[in-house]
Amino acid sequence: LDCGEPQNRNFILSQNSENETDLSKNILIKPNPNEGEFSILINNNGQKYTLEIYNSQGTLIRNTNSNLNQIYLNLKSIQNGVYLIKVSLGQEILYKRFIKI
Repeated sequence: LDCGEPQNRNFILSQNSENETDLSKNILIKPNPNEGEFSILINNNGQKYTLEIYNSQGTLIRNTNSNLNQIYLNLKSIQNGVYLIKVSLGQEILYKRFIKI
């Protein structure tokens, strides 16, 4: 996985909208919360996607391109907190939060 340089992004997180709830069913994080080791399951039907992980300040901490429907990540070195996963899949952008404890 290519970590790249940290980048700042601005996100507005709101309560689940109907659309976000429907799309977020395409991403499953196991376990959540976790201690930095977890799997992300993506219902991508073999399509290539971009996965980005942001901290609560909007800094990009990890990004990768894949077509796998499951990715295992080890982020034990990051601080505890709430993180945002953004998956760009075709015309859809999917968001899911996870908690590192």
